[in-house]
Amino acid sequence: MESNSEMTWNHRVIRHSDEHGGGTDVWFGIHECFYFHPGDEIPDSWTEDAISVIGGTFEELGETLMRMGRCLEKPILEIDGNALKIWKGGQNGTE
Repeated sequence: MESNSEMTWNHRVIRHSDEHGGGTDVWFGIHECFYFHPGDEIPDSWTEDAISVIGGTFEELGETLMRMGRCLEKPILEIDGNALKIWKGGQNGTE
């Protein structure tokens, strides 16, 4: 059995598209993403819902925001079935 002792995580932007009768709603959220092998570009799992920004102190809140902000420098991901893939749209969220 493989050990998860090397599992890492970071924040990533995930593009969501929700289809409904009148069209498709597209939105972006920041999620916690988990990697079973350090250095992988595509996460193995992620939080189902986008996360909130919270901190036990004002300083912790700032540290969390700084950590989250680094995800804006990475490729945007999108959900493809039960996995993630790199979204082929623009890095700044444009088509």
